[in-house]
Amino acid sequence: MVDQPNKEPTPCTELAQDAVPLDQRRGTITMGLLWITMVTGFPTVLAGFDWYKQGFTLKQVFACVVASVLILLAYTIPACYLGAKTGLSYTHLSKRTFGPRGAWLVGFNITWSSLCWYALSAVFLAQGLQALYHFNISTAWLAGGLALLMASNNFFGFKGVANFAMFAAGPVMIAWVVYSFGLATTSMPAAVWSEPASHSMLQALGVVSAFVIGYAVWGNEADYWQFGKPSVARTTVPLVASLVLGQVVFGVAGWLVAYLTHTSNPDQATAVMNAFTFGSATIIAAVVLTLSYVAGNDSLLFATDQAVENVFPGSRRIRVGILSVIASGIAVLLAQHANSFQLVASLSAIILPAATTIMIVEAFFPRKGGSPCFGPQHQTGWPAVLALLIGSACGIATGGIVPGMAAVGVPSLQAWLGSLVAYVVLRRVWRR
Repeated sequence: MVDQPNKEPTPCTELAQDAVPLDQRRGTITMGLLWITMVTGFPTVLAGFDWYKQGFTLKQVFACVVASVLILLAYTIPACYLGAKTGLSYTHLSKRTFGPRGAWLVGFNITWSSLCWYALSAVFLAQGLQALYHFNISTAWLAGGLALLMASNNFFGFKGVANFAMFAAGPVMIAWVVYSFGLATTSMPAAVWSEPASHSMLQALGVVSAFVIGYAVWGNEADYWQFGKPSVARTTVPLVASLVLGQVVFGVAGWLVAYLTHTSNPDQATAVMNAFTFGSATIIAAVVLTLSYVAGNDSLLFATDQAVENVFPGSRRIRVGILSVIASGIAVLLAQHANSFQLVASLSAIILPAATTIMIVEAFFPRKGGSPCFGPQHQTGWPAVLALLIGSACGIATGGIVPGMAAVGVPSLQAWLGSLVAYVVLRRVWRR
């Protein structure tokens, strides 16, 4: 099921219903720079400030971020390699496992999640620019306007998204990461590593992993890695490098700057980071922030368009225009709710990868004979659908999302494992 089909190259590079030909795949550098822009962003720095505010020590932050990255890699390596190996989009892979009708549920989850993340990025950019320049306009309306402008690269498809990441956002983000982290570590006293902890390591892991996994997991990795070379090494190296830069270095850098400046208010983080890193050169900070958020939103809108194309084929530019307008409205709404980030991050980290975990099982551990768990009468892969619901319920129940229920362990990991086990069992029962 995962073998690259033999076929003649076609002139189209956005092949939602077919495999991307090998001669149209992108190299390791391009995919690595693209992924850096997708998992590296200023929200990770803000998270570092928040971890300092909550009283976590540097040793706890570093250990928990590394542990979260390792958990994330256990999922992202097979998820990304699935796209590279098959050359198929997330929508196509979901149809093979969930059935044509069951895939609608998967596509719906990708659509709402990507649009909400797109809107949140516009809100974060608006808040960052407001902190630098204090515009005479509300953050909500500024976010709505930015959401419309940030869609421009997607009018050129994956080529526009990849080229912006490779030639603009990627190099700038790497330079900022290295410079900020180096500046902070050279000013840090060695005694910071031996400071006593006021919280347990388990408490710290719950908080840190919720952000790292929620922010850096995508769920529909195949939509991007179908354009990558089908090699485990070419997939693994960019993923590891991206997560180390985007989550370990950025998160720790945020904590270090908060410690050095004694800033416990994350709302002041943008101004503090600007003063610490760029001095009075606010224009540089504005450019870096803009490139970071625009690059991330490029990938989010591309994912949304890939999912919507399955239901509404036709002009990509019309779809992108409509989706950007919808995202603009969502940005205006989310800008007025303080806990919108935590809710979106928690739900997307639970639901989206759970579906991909099921696809990984089906692709790399197929049933004997390769027969699907759905027939022409139903068109729904009920074992996959039920497993997704079971895994999602496990994650939501332990994620502190339901009022009155506290977070337990690592909810996203529990959701993925729940879906995996449930699908293996239900698939065997369904055959019998």
